[in-house]
Amino acid sequence: MDRFVKSVNNMDATVLVPSRLRDMDLTDKAGRAPPANLSQTDLYSFYNMLNDVKNELLWGPSAAATSAVVPLTGALLRPPPKHTRQPSDDSLGSTGSTSDTDSDVDSVVTDRDGLEQSLHLAAAFRHHLQGLHAILHQLADSADYLACRYQEEVDASAL
Repeated sequence: MDRFVKSVNNMDATVLVPSRLRDMDLTDKAGRAPPANLSQTDLYSFYNMLNDVKNELLWGPSAAATSAVVPLTGALLRPPPKHTRQPSDDSLGSTGSTSDTDSDVDSVVTDRDGLEQSLHLAAAFRHHLQGLHAILHQLADSADYLACRYQEEVDASAL
């Protein structure tokens, strides 16, 4: 994450006139191939997207990004239902030893299910975190390429 933020900050420091990106070719004169995610891309839009992603990563989603996501995740944003205590109709006395062992078995099964669910959540988190790292690495490479390409363009026009 740190490399991505540094790459985007470097890109911002290099690209002094972002609108100039609209007129730039993607390929450079040295023959280096652009990163795959930059092919067939408007450099100006990509520049803005990189800055937006960096800001969301550092400060959380913006109001515009949140409103775009709300229809998809509306169910996730609803407050959880409130639980109210209900008086029990069951007797407080023992109903037999078999029900006690049944409840013990149920609690062990519930604990095992909870552990399996926790392990599954941890594995899913690791999987998505690895994906996030891979994407941030690609975006950092793209920001570095865009900054170098812009600098080449500025240097060529200064001659």
